Amino acid sequence: MGENRKIIGKYLDGLEKEQILSYSSLELDSRDLSRHWRRCSITSDFYAKYFSFFYPEKKDTGRNDMNREEAEYTISFILNELFENVAKYSAEEETLVELEIWHLDKKMIINISNYLLKDNAVKFAKIAQELTTGNPEELYIQKLEENVETGNSGSGLGYLTLMNDYGAVFGYNFIKEKEDLYKVTVQTHIDMTVEGE
Repeated sequence: MGENRKIIGKYLDGLEKEQILSYSSLELDSRDLSRHWRRCSITSDFYAKYFSFFYPEKKDTGRNDMNREEAEYTISFILNELFENVAKYSAEEETLVELEIWHLDKKMIINISNYLLKDNAVKFAKIAQELTTGNPEELYIQKLEENVETGNSGSGLGYLTLMNDYGAVFGYNFIKEKEDLYKVTVQTHIDMTVEGE
């Protein structure tokens, strides 16, 4: 990656204030997350419970909004996957993890940022490109087979699970901070409605 900034997929730089029902942000240290993995799920569960109160306790007849329990489970699962990735793949010399969550009407946008060394950033950009241009179902099967054959990890399987099971749409923002260090933001778009209802 020669340029100072590279965007892959669906990435929004800003939102109109009138669209936002709620906003939250948090800064963490990736070492804290990787030392005690339970912190990933505790943080995910906290935000999931907090944002779940935007949804009705019971289904509203005639609407396709998630109910509170569905929303809580969806948010928690997605956040946990994102937190575990930044805990595993953050650069040792720059450990800041930044989380931003925007709750919009029937939609959530989550940004999670961390820092990667250049080699890891290049590998991740290649995976991100593949995830945003390929067929998620076909890629999922292909990655499963590759992982079994090679024992490979970091292949994007977690992101593919979120795409296939939760309809998550991703955008990736790579910013060169130093010669060998990139700030990487994964932006996740989640539709908080239930299909077919």
